[in-house]
Amino acid sequence: MLDGSVIVYFGREIRSARYGMDRPETVARWLLLDVCRKAEAQKRKAAGSIQRPGLA
Repeated sequence: MLDGSVIVYFGREIRSARYGMDRPETVARWLLLDVCRKAEAQKRKAAGSIQRPGLA
C-alpha cells in the first residue's frame, strides 16, 4: 500500500488501484483476481490456437 493505493504484483503484471470506502485487502483481492483471470484466459487462448490433429 502506498498513500491510499494498493499495488499487486503477479508474474510480469503490475496493477494498482486507489481504495476509498473499501478496505485495502479487499481491493488487493479484486486486483489479484483480475490478474489471475487474465492469465488463465491467455493460457486458454494459447492452448486453443494450437492445431489439433484430426480437427478441421
